[in-house]
Amino acid sequence: MNHHTLKSTISLSALLFLFYSLSFSQEQPQFEMQHYTDTLSGKLYWNKNVPFSLKLVNPLNNDEVVVAPAQKQEIYFDSEGLNTIRSPWLINPQTKNMVYPQTEVVYKIFADGLPPASKHSLLNAPNYHKDGKTYYGTDLKININTKDATSGVKNLYYSINNEEYQLFSNNIGIEREGEYTLKYFAVDNVGNAEGEQTIEFMVDNSAPQTFHSVTGIDTKNNIISVNSKILLSSEDKASGVADIFYSIDDNKPQKYCGEVIPVKDLNDGEHVLSYYATDKVNNIEDKKLFNFYLDNTAPILSSDVLGDRFVFEDNTYFSGRTKLKLTAIDNKSGVKEILYSIDNKGYNVYTEPFYLPSKEGLHKVKYYAVDNIENMTGTRGENGVPTPEQYKHLVVREIYSDLVGPSINHHFSGTFFATRDTVFICKKTSINLTATDKASGLQFISYSINKNKEEIRYKKPFTLEKHGLHNIEFFAYDNVNNRNKSSFYCYLDEEPPQIQYTFGIPPIGHKQLKAKEYKVYPSYLTIFLAANDLVIGVDKIYYSLNDGPEQLYIKPIEGFIKGQVNTLKIIAFDKLENSSVEEIDFFISN
Repeated sequence: MNHHTLKSTISLSALLFLFYSLSFSQEQPQFEMQHYTDTLSGKLYWNKNVPFSLKLVNPLNNDEVVVAPAQKQEIYFDSEGLNTIRSPWLINPQTKNMVYPQTEVVYKIFADGLPPASKHSLLNAPNYHKDGKTYYGTDLKININTKDATSGVKNLYYSINNEEYQLFSNNIGIEREGEYTLKYFAVDNVGNAEGEQTIEFMVDNSAPQTFHSVTGIDTKNNIISVNSKILLSSEDKASGVADIFYSIDDNKPQKYCGEVIPVKDLNDGEHVLSYYATDKVNNIEDKKLFNFYLDNTAPILSSDVLGDRFVFEDNTYFSGRTKLKLTAIDNKSGVKEILYSIDNKGYNVYTEPFYLPSKEGLHKVKYYAVDNIENMTGTRGENGVPTPEQYKHLVVREIYSDLVGPSINHHFSGTFFATRDTVFICKKTSINLTATDKASGLQFISYSINKNKEEIRYKKPFTLEKHGLHNIEFFAYDNVNNRNKSSFYCYLDEEPPQIQYTFGIPPIGHKQLKAKEYKVYPSYLTIFLAANDLVIGVDKIYYSLNDGPEQLYIKPIEGFIKGQVNTLKIIAFDKLENSSVEEIDFFISN
């Protein structure tokens, strides 16, 4: 816009339209249209959408007046960018004459009516477009660049998922998975606001989930056969599955194409299938492992002993109460049947645990299992029918049936006396228990006294303590728990004989010596000895006179020392050597 010469100072004032919001909500705020002066260049920028007027100012008295245009309407700058207001010639302030050479007076104003232009960039993450949506992977960063052709960018604002607008300063990091709406706009220095820009996108931080399925498997032990089928399937709820990879053991991973994973070339034994998937934005699933055992052999047969068993060196002993239980497993095709034979007789189909024949001695037991695909070794017999010996895992066992308990006996050590059906013993008498077993061998001997229910393990000969009749039960066990029992009675006599003595004549007086009174007998005194035992009877009587040697009593005692006190010691024994002792003192006259 060009204007005629003005001889007074020209000033610019704005008729400002205020559109301003103090609250930055999710709605795009409005901004004041204003002028802006660049402090470095001194350039004045005017919002092209705002009208302007001219004001003449008298610097001498500050008198001023607004100059109205001839058209009687608001005046706008007509050009984007540089606009000028001109006065034809520069006047000398002192002379008020035109300056020579002639110099045009030019007022430069830069009109800015265009908002900034902003553009976003989504960085650092792979992306994939599906069903009208764009998916981004992990570590996504959002950058927004903005430019303004005239007054320059004042601020750049953004809002995510309708949150309040905030100033953009640097890259925005997106961490959480989900659906996003990004809005942004820029404002220049004179209040021109860019229209709200909107972009919608998806963030996919989750890896796919892959699963295996197997047909023909023992799920308890993860045992499969070459006929089993292993398949993989994967799902991804966002960008979608890109590829599935798998490997067996330490082999190089290969892409899974939807077919059955081959296992026919694997060896029998333990194996590990590892697999994982990737999605369209390069999220990689953690490896999953499937441990399995490939079984391509005949059934595995095991035996359990139900009851008594004893193994010594190469010999196995069963009791008559013992059963043999057979169990077969085949984790590939399954067990068809188990068969067994005893003492080389025909094979029987096994249905339940069985006893060996009720015959003492050695027996031969054979057993084997057949699976549903008849795994076997060797060649077939006549007419292509396999013989039992050709099957893998045929077991031959020799087992001794021990049906009889040990032979047992007892005897006494020390003093004892047997009469009729009773044995009499003393406290020093030892009871000895013995047993032998010709088959599985002796395991131990035990005993009980007087019907006590608790058996005492016999370790060495034992004695009894309590006087009276005792019932001894004793038991012998062999190594397969066959038991033999016996018993006997014995009488423990711990009471000694009762001593009796008789003086042949009565005393002839009494004598007091050292505060003790003694009966006095003549020198021709004779003493008779006797004893009785209520249980077993008296065996011997001994005596000692005046501390002399002990003598067997066989006749009346005489020959006492005259004129002093005589001491007679009497000892009586029963037939178990229980003894009693008694001393008598008396005085022999002169």
